Amino acid sequence: MFNPKSYLNKVNDLIAKAEAVLIVIFMALLVLIMVAQVALRYLFNSPLFWAEEISLQLLIVITFFGVSYLTYKKNLLQVDLLQHYLSTRMKKVVNFLLLLMNFFLLLFLAYLYINWVGEPLVRADVSGTTGLPRWHNYGVAAVAICFMAFHQFINVFNAIFGQPELAKDVKGLI
Repeated sequence: MFNPKSYLNKVNDLIAKAEAVLIVIFMALLVLIMVAQVALRYLFNSPLFWAEEISLQLLIVITFFGVSYLTYKKNLLQVDLLQHYLSTRMKKVVNFLLLLMNFFLLLFLAYLYINWVGEPLVRADVSGTTGLPRWHNYGVAAVAICFMAFHQFINVFNAIFGQPELAKDVKGLI
């Protein structure tokens, strides 16, 4: 029998594994480029002219995928000063509302980012050092934001269907 919760969680796990692999690959590539840059600059006095730009782009992509992976792991930083003073029931409601708000914010950001990457002026933007189009890098970041939104959707989905008492708490406040 088809179980949507199980299926969605498996897809979520696959995306997270792909993100972890991409983070490791991009980090290894970043380290290799920077080691080559240092070696070529100081040993042979012949630096790679494109190393800083590519390293910066890799660092940005690693950051986007890293935040997405942290969303999957539920390890993002939180300021819980006010929640400390709430009752257990209110904490659940506030956490759910924050999950929901973050999901809609990520969905909106993904929409804006995808539309921005599709703009003709952005697609025509070319790197001054490498001559490569920059929309590829922007597109990878858009994918990472979409992954973040999907992870957050799964968090909301699991909060709704994994905690039936949450629905009672939310209804009790209304």
